[in-house]
Amino acid sequence: MFHASPLMRKLGDDLAPAIIVEGAATYREKMALPKGVELQVQLLDVSKSPVGEVLAEQVVRSGWRVPIPFALHLPKEPSLAGRKLVVTARLVLAHKVLFQLKEPRAVSGDDLHQLLALTLDNV
Repeated sequence: MFHASPLMRKLGDDLAPAIIVEGAATYREKMALPKGVELQVQLLDVSKSPVGEVLAEQVVRSGWRVPIPFALHLPKEPSLAGRKLVVTARLVLAHKVLFQLKEPRAVSGDDLHQLLALTLDNV
């Protein structure tokens, strides 16, 4: 038997410390998702512009049942003081939005350490 760990210490990269914003997205309609659907989730800073600056994003490919889990990795280095954070989410099939949040969901510092439950509406 061969064990690589004694030969290759520090195998893999160390990830920088991060704040992980976890949650799940669902929708109200009782229907199955078509194959190829993607959940696109973004954490935006809208303190300087209504369009916002993307701080973190994730695309989750279909194959999931609802609720669809997601995790946004936000570097710990930037200070969150004075920032207005929002989360946007949408389910997309071939560049067509099927479901999305009606309004971006505001996120406070306390929300960053709790699971976010997002309910998307039919477009």
